[in-house]
Amino acid sequence: MMDSRPLHLLSLDPSSTATGWARFDGLDLVAGDRLRPADRNARAVERILSLSEQLERLIVSCAPDEIVIEVPGRRPGTGARAGASNSLATYGLAVGVQLQVCWQCSTAAVTAVEPAEWTKGRSKRRRQLALAVRNQKYRMLLGGDRGGDIADAIELGFWWLFGGRANRRATTWATTAHFPGVDSRTQ
Repeated sequence: MMDSRPLHLLSLDPSSTATGWARFDGLDLVAGDRLRPADRNARAVERILSLSEQLERLIVSCAPDEIVIEVPGRRPGTGARAGASNSLATYGLAVGVQLQVCWQCSTAAVTAVEPAEWTKGRSKRRRQLALAVRNQKYRMLLGGDRGGDIADAIELGFWWLFGGRANRRATTWATTAHFPGVDSRTQ
């Protein structure tokens, strides 16, 4: 007998200062918010560890079937991170740690997506405002999403559900794909 429950998707827009997330059941946006470090003035490594602990709790509570996460692209960005090598290194570390958390605390398929693939060159602010026009749930969150982290997680999830998953050669990994012989769920 086939499982008739909808696909549970968790989409993530990670960074070292805030991680936007959105949860979908089937094609419906169920929830969205952002994780913030316990101490936003802490050193980068401490912020990243705080975010990874929160992300682990979120993943366990959501129990997603799939996770889609934005990762740095091959081309440098044009936004706030462009040309800032220390900030870019910190961002890359944050994404790597959060990607590792996804693999280690979930049985979900994890897919990494580069920004150029789903943003279509639109600015973060433009994407944020367009989402607020289209989506009442996000419109309620707009005032608290100054950096657009929640909007990006929601938009990434919608992109994934409405064609991104089907129309690309995905870089999708099962939990143990990068750790041969190690099943993190039993450790």
